[in-house]
Amino acid sequence: MTSTVRTSGLCPPEDVEAVVRAWTEGGGGGVVSVRRLSGRSHRVYEFCDLGQDAYIARLAAPGRCRFDIEAAVISRCAAEGVPVPAVLSVGPAASPAGDVVMIQKKAEGLPLREAAESVDDRRAAELVRRAGEVLAGIHQVATTGFGPLSDESRGPADSLGVWFVDGLADKLGKARQISPEAARLFDDAFTVLAGHRALLDACPSGLLHGDFSPDNVLVDGDRVTAVLDWEAVKSGPPALDIGWWDCFFESPRMPTSDLIQGYGRVHRLDLTTLTALRHLCVLRVMIGHLSWTQSVGDRRGIALAVRRISAELESVGSWSVAD
Repeated sequence: MTSTVRTSGLCPPEDVEAVVRAWTEGGGGGVVSVRRLSGRSHRVYEFCDLGQDAYIARLAAPGRCRFDIEAAVISRCAAEGVPVPAVLSVGPAASPAGDVVMIQKKAEGLPLREAAESVDDRRAAELVRRAGEVLAGIHQVATTGFGPLSDESRGPADSLGVWFVDGLADKLGKARQISPEAARLFDDAFTVLAGHRALLDACPSGLLHGDFSPDNVLVDGDRVTAVLDWEAVKSGPPALDIGWWDCFFESPRMPTSDLIQGYGRVHRLDLTTLTALRHLCVLRVMIGHLSWTQSVGDRRGIALAVRRISAELESVGSWSVAD
């Protein structure tokens, strides 16, 4: 079945077989080419059918993906006008590993990060604002509860404080073990988080992308064409997606302030609450980030996370709203 399929990149034969079977058994025609793409959590491939239309296939072990939830959320977002690539099928692959395959139509456009580097400052700022407009649309999709979605619309925690503070204990313990010399710093950060419990528990929930970044937003010209990679989808307040951008993607070319400005064109934000939640998000994310940096052997990343936590605590007087 795959002997005539052209491949490029590292394409294990069993993965090519799984992609071809998932496509043809779902009613698609023949596959003429398969190309490996980068992917952090899943194996990702672009393939073309006989008509040279392009599609994306993501493969993962059954216990390491939430494709059914992703597909349901993408469908809900599409119904609300959020630009997302259509999911064509989700199902187990006929492969020895029993992988699950999700196939989507390939979206047009370039990643926002790449597009912003190729235009002048004014257009780059406008592209980030357009991303903010789309993010506001995502957050209008209704959910209940807080934390990673357990189905298409519900998070497991009853309040943000339960997820955000109580759910941090394990990551806090690991952070102390990874960088014991900064244990006092981590404890101080947790104290600040816990001190904002009233603010956290008063937050409403809504759909969160969970990894909203300039790599997961595609643009074509001046419009956003698609938001990709919904595997980290959650339920919570808007500031958490904005805080995630602030954590890892804030730069002179793509400032969080432009993202917020675009967001405000669509939905009004309480800037005092937003500012506090953004900083609290950075504290929580950076504590958890230490485990990931250790898992990939990134000692520099550990040091950067510690410095970012320290900087947030030094500025706490300027943004805290705790009693």
